[in-house]
Amino acid sequence: LAITSVFLLTACEPTDADVNAALTNEINQVNQEAAKLVGSKISETMQVKLISAKKLSCKDAQNQPGYICDVEVTLQAPLVG
Repeated sequence: LAITSVFLLTACEPTDADVNAALTNEINQVNQEAAKLVGSKISETMQVKLISAKKLSCKDAQNQPGYICDVEVTLQAPLVG
């Protein structure tokens, strides 16, 4: 699974903690949308979970603010594992 994110931060390159926070936020939104589709009592076993994220590299986003980062991500996804 490849995820591309643009980090809109100050002049500093994002840290691993920034990457983890951004991915956690995105995954929480995915889980919330899934709950809307299947009901608010979505089982914890049916939620996507972030296991780990490691920033590999970042570069300035050309012609826009922020950074474009390559990130290695391990997720636990429902029905996939």
